[in-house]
Amino acid sequence: IRKYDVIAVCEGYDEEKGMVKLSQRNRFYKGAVADILEPESDSYEVKLDDIFDADLNPIEVAPHATMTVYLKTDKKIKEGAYLRIKR
Repeated sequence: IRKYDVIAVCEGYDEEKGMVKLSQRNRFYKGAVADILEPESDSYEVKLDDIFDADLNPIEVAPHATMTVYLKTDKKIKEGAYLRIKR
């Protein structure tokens, strides 16, 4: 039985905006805490407080598979990293 769901894959970090571009895989909500799994790194947690759609409008939930979501964070999440949450 799986204990986690992969919710997104990181597609890059925009230093100017301080935002990570994500490709959503499973529904997630504002305020959730995600584990970040980066290649050749220890995992760490990030709270998903500030999430935005592709047009940079604030959103409460990312409901559509493969939708582009932006996460405002000071963490420079590496491209290709997986974000997962506990079930």
